[in-house]
Amino acid sequence: MTEALLQKKGELLEELAASVLSVQQYEIFQTIRVTGMEIDVLARHKINNSQILVECKAWDGNLPADAITKLLGNMVLRDVTAGWLLSTGPLSKDAEGIRIE
Repeated sequence: MTEALLQKKGELLEELAASVLSVQQYEIFQTIRVTGMEIDVLARHKINNSQILVECKAWDGNLPADAITKLLGNMVLRDVTAGWLLSTGPLSKDAEGIRIE
C-alpha cells in the first residue's frame, strides 16, 4: 500500500473520530504537534471539560502492543480523561493480551 493511501486512510479515521465526538458535544482539535508527540485527535467536552485523546492507526497488519502502551503513556502525560485507539487492522497477540489486562 502506498504512503499516500495510508495517509488518506488515517485521515478518514481521524474524521470519523472527530464526527462521533462532535455529536457528543466535544470540541475537536485534529493533528496537534506537542512536545514529544503528535496527537491525531484531542477532544474537550464543551460542558464538563473532560478530554479524550484519540490515536488512529490505518494499518493492514497486526497492531503491535507498543501502540497501546504509547497511547497509555500519552494519556498520562496529557492528563486526559480517556483514550481511544482506532485501527483498521487487528491487534497482535501481545496487544490483545494488553487489551484483556
